[in-house]
Amino acid sequence: MNNPPYLNGKTMKKCIQYTRVSTTKQQATSLGLDAQEHAIKAFSEMNGYEIVAKYEDVDSGGKDDRPALMEALALAKLQNIPVMVSKLCRLSR
Repeated sequence: MNNPPYLNGKTMKKCIQYTRVSTTKQQATSLGLDAQEHAIKAFSEMNGYEIVAKYEDVDSGGKDDRPALMEALALAKLQNIPVMVSKLCRLSR
C-alpha cells in the first residue's frame, strides 16, 4: 500500500496542472509552457499540493474545443480536486 505524500508532516492535497499556449511565439514568453509549469509547481509546493496529473493545450483560448482542458475538468470533478493554472488568461479570453 502506498503512503500519501507528506509536506512538513502534513498530507499533501492533490491538484491538476493545466497549461496552454495559443501560438509558438508565446512559448518564449512568460506565457510559455515551461514558465507556466514552473509557476504552478512553485505555488503547489509552497501551498502543500501534489500535482497528480498534467494537461496542456496548444490552441487559442477563444476556442471552445480544448480537449486537454475538458479532460482536466472531468478529472477534477471526479476526484473533487482543483485545476491549477499560472494565470486566469490560460483558461479563456
